[in-house]
Amino acid sequence: MSAIERVYTGEECRRLDRLAIEEFGISGIDLMNRAGRFALDQLQCHFPQARSIKVIAGSGNNAGDGYVLAGTAKVRGFQVALQQVGDPDRLVGDAKRAWQWMLDQGVEPTATTDCAADVFVDALLGTGTSGPPRPNYQQAIHGMLRGGGKILALDLPSGIDASTGKAMSEQPVVADLTCTFVGAKRGLFTGDGVDCAGNVKLSELGIPKDVFNQVAGLELIDPEKSNYCLPKRKPSSHKNQLGHVLVVGGDLGSGGAAILAAEAALRTGAGLVTAATRPQHVSAFLARCPEVMVMGADSEKDIAGLVESADVVAVGPGLRESAWSQSMLAGVLSRGPGRLVVDAGALRLLKEHSLPPDSILTPHPGEAGHLLSMTSSQIQSNRPAAIERLTRELRCIGILKGAGSLIAEKGELIALVRCSNPSLATAGSGDVLTGIVATAHAQLDSSVDAAKTAVAVHCRAGNEAARLLADRSVVAGDLINNIRHLV
Repeated sequence: MSAIERVYTGEECRRLDRLAIEEFGISGIDLMNRAGRFALDQLQCHFPQARSIKVIAGSGNNAGDGYVLAGTAKVRGFQVALQQVGDPDRLVGDAKRAWQWMLDQGVEPTATTDCAADVFVDALLGTGTSGPPRPNYQQAIHGMLRGGGKILALDLPSGIDASTGKAMSEQPVVADLTCTFVGAKRGLFTGDGVDCAGNVKLSELGIPKDVFNQVAGLELIDPEKSNYCLPKRKPSSHKNQLGHVLVVGGDLGSGGAAILAAEAALRTGAGLVTAATRPQHVSAFLARCPEVMVMGADSEKDIAGLVESADVVAVGPGLRESAWSQSMLAGVLSRGPGRLVVDAGALRLLKEHSLPPDSILTPHPGEAGHLLSMTSSQIQSNRPAAIERLTRELRCIGILKGAGSLIAEKGELIALVRCSNPSLATAGSGDVLTGIVATAHAQLDSSVDAAKTAVAVHCRAGNEAARLLADRSVVAGDLINNIRHLV
């Protein structure tokens, strides 16, 4: 079993297979045998009480992995059933050889859908699928989900796009365990894929490292294991060396957003934090965060000196579609701050402005959709393409928030964050991330490293909060409380 450090599109995974077979002489049937046996080993490890297995197979290489699993399970003494959904006469090459080997082990295929089992094995669709499952395949998926047993998906759950994580039907397979082979599929870690994959285990099937050197893939950041962190403070450090963050936000009715961002910047370790907000919010700011230097601003002229003196400006938390918010954003952008973080309300006002180089944007799908004139659903249907396009058009670094946050720079995907914590789905969570990003941006030379570090810290804070509280009970302030354990 391999640690998952990079993820790949469906096409990249097929290329890895071809390289292993054509350049390194590993036969396709050998890879299939390794995959099926690895999956059965994981089945026995994760579901040790299982005695009966039902494999639901299509007619491609994914089915071939299932045939190996079924035949090997029969040899090991399991009660095995195989539901053949795809036409076995369409089987060719390695999948056909695996089919014949399974028959030789005494597994009898059936077309029935009413067989119960302790574990259902999804061997229907693989990485080459790009559209909705055919009706007979969808019927098999429904039967699997109604079967009452655990579900093991081979390579990826049927009905999930390997590259984007999009659900290609209203009801894809929802697995308890996914065994993925050669390269981990990108779609398992973002979009709908995170709801359907369950526990993901990878086997590279013994393929030489030289194969992986020829296919780049995408960095997968596991926040709990990440090396991304803020620089260690020297004993002689003083506040002016640790970054001065300016938070601009907090329109009427949304003052708390700016407070959360400013407090998160402080907890992440900024040496100085200033906030520019509606004058009506100054007293609330001081009551909550006396460490913040808070200024009431009536117009953009009031923030000119603040923008020029800050190392990083974070604009957007609590801004709205009002004349005051528009004035605050214009006041920031007209002075071209060297380092800029743009979030929340500022993203919805951004279309009329240009950005300084290396700005970091942190949209959720709705905000990304607004910037790209798309719906949130359209963004979610291909999250990687959306953040690539947004950062290419705006010449910026972008963090597309959500389950499996994606980081891109000027049109190029940089990393996917292995984080799908429902405790982060709470009002103000994004404002906390803005404050973390701003401090990381102030303390690290690389804007991309700042984005990676901030998302990792934010996710770890959410994980820690979820360990202490029920997911539904976590609020944004709990994330701030847990930052202090992490930086």
